[in-house]
Amino acid sequence: MRRKLYLCLLFATCLLAGCGSDTPQDQLGDAVRQLKRNLDAHATQAVLEQLHPNFRAQGGYDRDWAHRTLGQVFAEQQGMRFIALGKSTRVDRLYDGIGRTQVELAVTGGAGLLPERRRNRPYSVSLEWWRDGYTWKLARLDWR
Repeated sequence: MRRKLYLCLLFATCLLAGCGSDTPQDQLGDAVRQLKRNLDAHATQAVLEQLHPNFRAQGGYDRDWAHRTLGQVFAEQQGMRFIALGKSTRVDRLYDGIGRTQVELAVTGGAGLLPERRRNRPYSVSLEWWRDGYTWKLARLDWR
């Protein structure tokens, strides 16, 4: 009886304290899904909040570039959608503060934005996430 009471109290304490089974892998998966939702909703500010302060895209573009680009694309391309054809997300085995996502991404509704040769081909996109406390922030973005 005493043991059951102890286990119940321990369980209740964990629930109240927010102690769940969220592993870094689960939290990284949540961050990836949230980024997708923010992009689909054309929520520029929400996407920017997910970027690490040292964000870089293609090795040279920074957060200011991301802000300008998202604002322009979302304003001009209301019907633009990002469709993940396949993806894998994992926390780095050596550095648990780094996560990686590989995704084959199709972009629809980008008339006039995408080069003609890319319209029917998916992009191969690499995202590197850095853990900031309990939050994953997108630090690196590369595509081809």
